[in-house]
Amino acid sequence: MVFVDADMTLDKGFLKKLIEPITKGKIIGTFSKEEYLENKDNPLAVAWNLNRRLPKDRMHPSNYPDQQKVYRAILTKEFDKVGGFDEKAGYTDDYSLFDKLNVMAINAPGAIFYHKNPDTYREVFAQSKWMAKRKYKLGILGTFIALVRVSLPASLVLGILLALSYSLPAFLPFKIISDMGSFLGIMEYSLQAKVSK
Repeated sequence: MVFVDADMTLDKGFLKKLIEPITKGKIIGTFSKEEYLENKDNPLAVAWNLNRRLPKDRMHPSNYPDQQKVYRAILTKEFDKVGGFDEKAGYTDDYSLFDKLNVMAINAPGAIFYHKNPDTYREVFAQSKWMAKRKYKLGILGTFIALVRVSLPASLVLGILLALSYSLPAFLPFKIISDMGSFLGIMEYSLQAKVSK
């Protein structure tokens, strides 16, 4: 079983490389750390990566581990054995397989694919809001900390500093709009206890 997202473009041979370690009977699931930014010429798409502390053109840092908790492919029998994803987890449903199986996915070398980041202000706002509607570590305290981190004063200060640091003027409006979306998402989750799906 292979999981793909609407914002992915697969390189030739991606599926073969992704499932190869599984078909050889070595492991139950894989992921690929060879995930590149598809729209790397768009300043908002680049700002999205930089805001997440990622390289400008890749979705994983160069020192990313060869094991992780999110699967891109898994044996169907293992998926079925635990009842699949926890749909109540919302944005973090990817991690629910690991929570149930307690087995890490292994990197599949050569499985190259591309990820499209939000590249309009409307998309940045909507994606940020969607991602923020989730449970936070430390409960109410974690939620409060998350709100402070995306508050307008923090957005302005960080936006200015990082726009200058990265020599990317678009980072300031990006940061304000992204954090505004996150703030609303956190508030909606806090008041309605409703995660994104």
